[in-house]
Amino acid sequence: MRERTPTAIIYARVSTARQADEGLPVESQIDQCLAKAHGLGAIVQKVFRDDGISGRTSQRPGFMAAIDFCEAHATDYFVCWSSSRFARNHIDAALNKRLLDRIGTKLVFVSQDFGESDEAWMIESIVAIMDEQYSRSIAKDTRRSMAKNATDGFWNGGHVPFGFVTIPIGKRKRLAIEEREAAVVKTIFRWCIEGEGQKAIAVRLNRSGISRRGALWTKATVNSVLRSAAAIGQLVFRNGNEEIVTLAHDPIISNEVFTMAQNVISQRSPDIIGGRARSNAVFSGILHCGQCGHPMMTESATGRNGARYHYYNCRAFLKGAGCSSRRLAVAPMDEYLLEAISTRIFTPENIANIVFDIKQQAGQWSRERQMGIDNLAAELNGVEKRLRRLYETIEAGAGLSLNDIAPRLRELRAQQDHLKMEIERLDAECGPVQTLSTREIEGAAKIFRDILVTAESPKKVREFLGNVISKITVGESDVRLEYIPSRLATAKIGGSHCEVRWLPDLGSNQGPTD
Repeated sequence: MRERTPTAIIYARVSTARQADEGLPVESQIDQCLAKAHGLGAIVQKVFRDDGISGRTSQRPGFMAAIDFCEAHATDYFVCWSSSRFARNHIDAALNKRLLDRIGTKLVFVSQDFGESDEAWMIESIVAIMDEQYSRSIAKDTRRSMAKNATDGFWNGGHVPFGFVTIPIGKRKRLAIEEREAAVVKTIFRWCIEGEGQKAIAVRLNRSGISRRGALWTKATVNSVLRSAAAIGQLVFRNGNEEIVTLAHDPIISNEVFTMAQNVISQRSPDIIGGRARSNAVFSGILHCGQCGHPMMTESATGRNGARYHYYNCRAFLKGAGCSSRRLAVAPMDEYLLEAISTRIFTPENIANIVFDIKQQAGQWSRERQMGIDNLAAELNGVEKRLRRLYETIEAGAGLSLNDIAPRLRELRAQQDHLKMEIERLDAECGPVQTLSTREIEGAAKIFRDILVTAESPKKVREFLGNVISKITVGESDVRLEYIPSRLATAKIGGSHCEVRWLPDLGSNQGPTD
């Protein structure tokens, strides 16, 4: 039975046109990936690409199509230039890598080789973290530039508010009134002040044949016009917790009309009573009660000042199935656990070897050696294909004499042996000695810890920690954590789990402290 030829897809990406010019253009990435796939002996099924899209999000058309294609066609290899082209968000990178693992597709980077050892998971995590840190520094510079742009009264891009168009001022743009749309904006505000609801205004506009840039009006689009500060000449830009408001262009309506409309909208809005707060508990589903072993779930309570407080508590107690109340405030508990995990598991000692490997891989010698191995592997693959064709010809009984083809067979076998020896020689070569400073090790550990502790999405942190932590048990006076040693770079402990015990002060209403 003939062995199935492996398959591969290629994914390439650049964030900006400037990056394509100054970095590695998409076409060059694709050429390198084609060579890599050829070296793997794989047939390239399809090439996917994203131009001008940040790697900090998975919502990239080409990327999502590549993942879907691998799942639908059971593709063997997902070939990409580097981890930074795959993703610049380390949580998304880990999740999508795990998705590819689940569907049987191996992720291969052309410029990086993490190997197959238990350390590979940690290496990939550290590299992805560094990629994201670089991306965040770029994003910070971009936000600073956009804030300056907004302060100067220029438009930062995005959906242009109804009633306006953009006009170029040098390399930047400002909002300017579009008279036909502005007349509709004035009408909407007038009808609102006269007492018509937003849905009724939308219906009335549609019946009058007045479209919203070719589309029908809805309650939401009417609301967007009524709430937009652009109508009174203001440009609003939110930079994190900071809000920059600038008088940037001519207004369509007066401040008095805008304020009257907001008052009418507020009076018509129904009071919202009750409702469940969104859970931001990082360790939901991971914490277990040390008394009965049941998972701990979140509950909320209202204080005397009307504020809502959120707690972890024993599921059995909350469901009336026994046990006792184990109420622990979510925020301080999460803060304590994240800090303890990051400082006691992801330590400088645990990632020292990883940083050393990364530094070696980043060197010119290592890149040249890998390129040499890839070229030899591609040549070897060609020789082996020619050998297979000769064997198939003999088996098919094509009338060829063994004496006729024996010299060619010997020649190809000699080439095959020589190429294998060259690959083994290159692979065994030791590169220049790399030194690693204490500052570099501690810096890498700090990056990992900082991003883990300051990540914005509790759900994503929970997914990420789930790769390492299997269970956290909260006892009367200690917290026991069970983790998977094979996921840690320097784990020396055998068995399926390892336990770490911490002794926080859980008796205080202020939450746990180390």
